[in-house]
Amino acid sequence: MAEANPFIFRRAVVALSGDTVDNACVRLAIETARHGHGGNAEIVGVHVIQVAWSMALDVDNASEYDKSQYILDAADQSVDNAHLKMRTVLVQSRDAGAAIVDEAFACDADLIIVGLPVRRWTSSDESVGHVAAYVLRHAQCAVWVVREPIAAGEPIAVGRPAGLASL
Repeated sequence: MAEANPFIFRRAVVALSGDTVDNACVRLAIETARHGHGGNAEIVGVHVIQVAWSMALDVDNASEYDKSQYILDAADQSVDNAHLKMRTVLVQSRDAGAAIVDEAFACDADLIIVGLPVRRWTSSDESVGHVAAYVLRHAQCAVWVVREPIAAGEPIAVGRPAGLASL
């Protein structure tokens, strides 16, 4: 039996955090969608408003909602400019990683694209971050992690990032 092309997806969830790496995640989804399914692949942009345990989960936080809508609109505009379609989802949750995995499962995604911004690592940092680590551990579909490039002259990691040892 021939194996399906791993770079073609029907539906991809793109986790949008509002960080600069979002642009790279959206571009990757666009380019991959163009090459598979004749541009008919669905891109689902997901942004999670994390709610502290001390607050009600359904708290009305207008400033966070406005910021989140801006993040989703920017991604949607990039996809629209590429003549593709994106559905956007805004979720309030205690845990962003769990919300992303749940959304991917609910919409039957076969790919999650999650960004990993460059951080100045030390040996005690959780380098992968809890969101990407959770998605890598719990997703039932393929996961692509996109890390933005390190700028020329920027210091690189010191020691092995602690989060990598447990993956």
